[in-house]
Amino acid sequence: MAITRDELVRLLAEQLPGATVEATDLTGTADHWQLAITWPGFAGMKVIDKHRRVMDILRPHMEGGGSGRIHAVDLILRAPEAPAT
Repeated sequence: MAITRDELVRLLAEQLPGATVEATDLTGTADHWQLAITWPGFAGMKVIDKHRRVMDILRPHMEGGGSGRIHAVDLILRAPEAPAT
């Protein structure tokens, strides 16, 4: 069973307090997502560290090691007032 947009946004918002999360279903199947996350905690982090932080949250819900509710993600991560990485 795929993950709903509301579940995904809630999951990320709980783990990244103060984050703004926009989730877009890329295929209409609720398992391929584009996630645009703005979070103050990303400030000063390297791109790879931002991605690791988010993937650590998502991994239990992904195929190949988790519940399989998420197949793929496209991440757009930024701190407030910073360009996307």
